[in-house]
Parts: sequence; structure tokens; C-alpha cells
Amino acid sequence: MSSRYYCIGLSIIFSGITALIVWSALRGYRLPACSVEVFYVPCLNVTDNSTSARSNHTLYFDIRLKNREPFHGVRYDDIKMTFFYGQNSSLNPIGDYKVPRFYQGYRKEARRKALVETYGVPWEAARANVSNRSTVTFRVGLATRVTYKACDEHGCSYHTYDLIEGANVDVDGSGRKVNKQRIRLKSAAPDHIRHHVFLGLPVILYFLGIIALIVWSAVRGYRLPACSVEDFYVPCLNATNNSTSGRTNHTLYLVLRLQNRELLQVARYDEINVTFFYGETMIPVGNYTFPRFHQGYHKRALRKALVETDGVPWEAAYANVSNGSTVTFWVELATRVTYRSCYDSGCSYHTYDLVEEAKVSVDGSGQRVNKKGIRLKSAAAGHTRRPGGFLGLSVMLLNFLVLLV
Repeated sequence: MSSRYYCIGLSIIFSGITALIVWSALRGYRLPACSVEVFYVPCLNVTDNSTSARSNHTLYFDIRLKNREPFHGVRYDDIKMTFFYGQNSSLNPIGDYKVPRFYQGYRKEARRKALVETYGVPWEAARANVSNRSTVTFRVGLATRVTYKACDEHGCSYHTYDLIEGANVDVDGSGRKVNKQRIRLKSAAPDHIRHHVFLGLPVILYFLGIIALIVWSAVRGYRLPACSVEDFYVPCLNATNNSTSGRTNHTLYLVLRLQNRELLQVARYDEINVTFFYGETMIPVGNYTFPRFHQGYHKRALRKALVETDGVPWEAAYANVSNGSTVTFWVELATRVTYRSCYDSGCSYHTYDLVEEAKVSVDGSGQRVNKKGIRLKSAAAGHTRRPGGFLGLSVMLLNFLVLLV
């Protein structure tokens, strides 16, 4: 994967994470999520007709409390649980319970269970209802205060909110709640117990980052194609082939790979001149010209050639590889690459020189020693493209500043 993919990916991730952090810092705090996990009334279990069960006027509850804040712990005051019979919560309560205060870490869950003595429930009528395959309704009310602590370089501040929620729980003839899933407690007025900001802000900031990335991609210049030697074979240096035809074969075989690294622009290559050199003194021994061609954005192309050589000291080279050593060839590529950019006002063309080279070591198999692609490099790559790295960094920093405003 090209480094430009990494840059684009990191820019998008950077913008998204920054927008999320800013939004989390501005939007206030999300109150804990409270739900009834288990609710059981033994007296309403019609499968148990024992005297002890009929006279058991307790109820068992199990509630779940989850801190939904990803960065802040929460401290609960004493939690007052109040229970009502019937859907009208204005009726007199039938029982209550106090859960002691406790602290809960960010994204943590807690369960609180209790057996509550009840009073004032019309048990005979309730049991008659569930015996007829009907249901009866209880209401669970929860009231407490939760406190969040936020610390910065100026010190710590505390933010306290009322948490008052409730839920209806239907109970059938098993004595258990009808809904087997957790029953979420809800508040009738959530807007009065939490901070609010314009929640579209993170979306706007995120897309500002994307727009900045697109602008940077448009103005930063063009990345020249990536060129590499994928295969290089010299038959005369294959020490395992002692035939006359092998020893007198003074050609070399080349496979060249060219990749357009631009994501939005196509590239047009002029004729590609490839020159071959032998040894560290770089004696020219051959050349080959590939025809001009057009390459789509982020496409790859292979160009293959069998090249006649001249001036290679074959006897000395063969002696070197036969002794387990290697010999060195150099591959030099020279061409011109043109990119086309089109706008509403028309198209513009940008042409750059592409001159690169690579060192290829060959052993006694006649093949290159490095089995991976050998990247051609330019000694003056910075002079053949418009500077864009610093501009990209500047855009990312500007994006960060915009998000912090």
C-alpha cells in the first residue's frame, strides 16, 4: 500500500477522533442507563399453592446501572427505589428500598439486588388476575443524584445531575416479569437533567477535515510513478548451464514494473529509455526503449524486454559467479511523465522528468540475488515534483486548530 493511502487514512482518522473528542468535551454528560433485569413476586406464582408462598408479600428485584461515559467515572448518591402497584404511579407506594451510594468507573456496569417487603397490595385480586392468564402491573421508580468529575490544567470541577426515572413491569402467573429482556427505566423530562449542544457540530467539523484533505490532495502536487525491477536474468552467468548456447548467450532479460501512485490523475509516459551498465565503474553495456503509453490512476504495468548487450567482460564475470561471488549491473530509467488536471475552466497539463536507477546483483544462477522487487530511486527526487509534504502537514495542523475553536 502506498504512503499516500496511509496519509489519507491517518488524516481521516485524525479528523474523526478529534471531532469525537471535541464533541464529547462540549456536549455535557450522558446519564447512566438503568434497567430492570429481574423482577419476581412469589405471591403471584400460581404454580406454588403453598401457604408460605401465598403469604409471601415480598418482591425481588435486580437492577442494572451502566455508566455510559467513555472518559468519566460517576458517583451515585443513595439510590431510592420506590414500588407502586398499578399503572398509575400517583397511587400510594407499596414498598421502598435504599441502595447505598457508590462509585462507578467509565463504561462500567453494576448490579444491585434486593428483597423488598410490600404493603397495601390487593393480593387476592392480583392473584385472581394472573390465575386467569392476565397480568398485573407494577411500577418501579428510581431517584438519585449523580456526580461527574472533570479535571484539567486549572483543577477539577464537579457536575451533579438529578436522575429520576421509572418503568412499568408487567407480571404474569409465573410471578415473573412478562418481558424477558431488560426493561429500561426512562425519564419523562430528560432535557432538564443534562447539558445539550448542537449535535450536528461534530459532523460539520468532521466534514471540514475531509474538505481540507481533498483541497490538500488537489494542490500538493503529483507523486511520480514507482518503478522497480521485478525480474532480471542473465543466461550467460547461469553456472548450472554449461552448454555452448548458454555460454554464448549475451542477452539479459528484464521485467520492469511501473505504478501510478496518483489516486485521482492518470499518467502519460513518453518513451522510456532503459540503459544497462556493468560493474561499479558503470560501463554501458546495452539499452532498450519502451513505447509511450497511458496509465490509469493507481494502476500498475509490467514491461518486459530481452536486451542484446555489448562490452561485458563475460569470462571474468562468469569466473566471479562460479566462485560463489556476485557481479553488479545497473539499470537506469529515463522518461517524462505528464499528468492532466481538469477543472470547470479547462484542463491543464503538468510534465515531470523521471530519471531513476537501481543496482542489481546477480549470482551463479544468473538471477538477481534480491528476490523482491528492486526499487529504482532518483538521486534528486525532490527536484522532479512539487513540494506537498509540508503543505499536507500544515493542512492537518490547520484542521486540528479549526476543530479546537
